[in-house]
Amino acid sequence: MEGYNLGVRKGAWTREEDDLLRQCIENHGEGKWHQVPFKAGLNRCRRSCRLRWLNYLKPNIKRGEFEEDKVDLIIRLHKLLGNRWSLIAGRLPGRTANDVKNYWNTRLRMDSRLKKVKDKPQETIKTIVIRPQPRSFIKSSNCLSSKEPHIQTVENCSTPSQTSPSTKNGNDWWETLFR
Repeated sequence: MEGYNLGVRKGAWTREEDDLLRQCIENHGEGKWHQVPFKAGLNRCRRSCRLRWLNYLKPNIKRGEFEEDKVDLIIRLHKLLGNRWSLIAGRLPGRTANDVKNYWNTRLRMDSRLKKVKDKPQETIKTIVIRPQPRSFIKSSNCLSSKEPHIQTVENCSTPSQTSPSTKNGNDWWETLFR
C-alpha cells in the first residue's frame, strides 16, 4: 500500500482534466470508478474522479444561492435527520450532499443555534434564602445548670422545636438563655 499513491496527482483540477473526465463518462457511463482514471487517461485516483464528477461536473447540478423555501426545508430536515446530508440532498433536486453540507456549515449552523436560544423561554430560578436561627434554651433545661458538664446528654438539652412561643420570633432569645 505504500507505493499505491505514487505518481497520482493531487490538488486543483485543470480544465483539460475536467474535459477528459466528461468525455470518459459520456462514452462509458457513470460507475466502475476504479476504471475511470485509466480509461480517461487521468493521473488521478478513482475517488478523486468520482467526487469531481458528482460534486462539480455532473450536468444536472444546480449552482448558486439556495431559495428561501429550500433553506427552510434544509432546516426542518436537519432537525429530523441530523447530519445525514445525502438524505437531505435527495429531497433537493439538483443539489449535492456536499453542497448542502457546505451551505449548512457556513451559513445555517449559527443561525439555527441562535434560533434555539431565542425560542427557549428564559427560566427564572427562585432563590430560597435560609437564615440562621439562634438556638434557645428553655428555663427547665439542665444544660446550663448541670454540676458535671462532661456527662451531659443530648436528652437534657432542648431542641429548637421545643422553644417557647415568646422566643419564636428570635428577639428575646438572650433573655431566655439566662433565666
